[in-house]
Amino acid sequence: MGIFSKNASTYLNPQNVDLDALSHAEKYDRLEDYYNNKQYDSLSYYAYKNNKWVEAIRPLRNPTYKAVEFYTAKLLPSTTLEIICKKDTVKAAIEQVHKWSNINENKELFARNLALFGDLFLKATIEDGKAYIESIPAKYVTSYKQNKRGYLDEIRIDIPMVDEMTEQSYIYTEYWNKEYFSVWKNTQGAGTALEQLGDPISFGYLGEFGIDFVPFVYVRFSALDSSSRGKSCIEHAIAKIDEANRLVTRLHQLQFRNNKPTWVVNSNKVDEKTGKFIAAPLLNKGNATLEENDILYMSGLSDIKSLVPDLNYADALSILNAQLEEISNDLPEVKWFEIKDGSISGKALKLILQPAIEKATRAQSNLVAGLIRIDEMLLTMGIYAGIFKNIGTYQAGDFEHSFNLQPMFPMDLEEKALLIKTLHVEASLPLSSTLKIVGFTQEQIDEILKAKIEEDSNQSNALASALVDKFNAE
Repeated sequence: MGIFSKNASTYLNPQNVDLDALSHAEKYDRLEDYYNNKQYDSLSYYAYKNNKWVEAIRPLRNPTYKAVEFYTAKLLPSTTLEIICKKDTVKAAIEQVHKWSNINENKELFARNLALFGDLFLKATIEDGKAYIESIPAKYVTSYKQNKRGYLDEIRIDIPMVDEMTEQSYIYTEYWNKEYFSVWKNTQGAGTALEQLGDPISFGYLGEFGIDFVPFVYVRFSALDSSSRGKSCIEHAIAKIDEANRLVTRLHQLQFRNNKPTWVVNSNKVDEKTGKFIAAPLLNKGNATLEENDILYMSGLSDIKSLVPDLNYADALSILNAQLEEISNDLPEVKWFEIKDGSISGKALKLILQPAIEKATRAQSNLVAGLIRIDEMLLTMGIYAGIFKNIGTYQAGDFEHSFNLQPMFPMDLEEKALLIKTLHVEASLPLSSTLKIVGFTQEQIDEILKAKIEEDSNQSNALASALVDKFNAE
């Protein structure tokens, strides 16, 4: 077994091992523990409560934070969400929705939650004369149903809350379908059958909002099928992450002893009368003294031995490094943190990160589609509430829009120069169109064109002056 104990697997509470065996809320909490590097804290508590032994394991090699933050940075990389829309009034309305939603700050939260939990639930809310996007923590979504187009036909939310006056805990429950919505405050617990919750504290028909759809949008990072919940960006690698942490924890235990005795003093003396071994001398007593904290003086037939096993740690470390490399292959996005310092070209960086870029592109497509859909819902609801006017209708296609997102990995100067040469010089594409394709903003394009015109004018004036001087000289 080498450096491993006879129990190769950590003795864990089964509910802490198999994510699919957990409830949805427990699964999301577990994933959050991995992000916060606290995924094994519950094991110690479990051992304490149940008086059971658990093999030591600490989160010393945990790539979760890096993996999640890669997608946080790349799914919506633009500083602001620039809206592309045919109608100026619709564009202004969407910009107002985003302002009320604090979208420039919350878009990172949306991306982070989508990558970490695999699920993102957005609610279209009309309140106090404002239309805004509200993010509902996925762990509070008890159940939902989708139609074939991926739109929600019903959804139930159970949120634990505390009454500010009585300090009593209760569950705030919302249920929506395509006909009506209901709200309850109850103490029966999340997931209790709706018919057992009693009379709702609020009830209404969707027609009151001028809609016939459930005002929620569900976005998944990735999924096995259209009916299952989404998969976290790290979910497929969790077993390997645990094994790497188990390996490195055991190596640290063997190498450093973790505040346990490191040395043992033994004796080879035998009592001549009894034939029994004589006990080893005690340090600082009898014939054994400790001087300068580094030299031990003991009786002639005594010696001191290290309790650190004489193992080939280089080989053991290579096993750990192989495990970490395997995790890196499963989570290629973590490599971004190792090579984003500009030490390699943008082209090489994108080649190395290609698998991660493909995952990010798919997730970005899902997230952008969800944001567009929630925008369209809020425009429809905002018209009925009197918030927006003269913006047309969804049915007429007036609400269609997109976002001008910055590329996940902008081209470096060498790539830009090569593309400009190919498109403008060799293919004769107008300079303004070329610059737009390369990724320059309109402000930058205007500045470049202005400088180009001035340069051409100066060159023309210089040429004219040269010709005049030559004519006068003749």
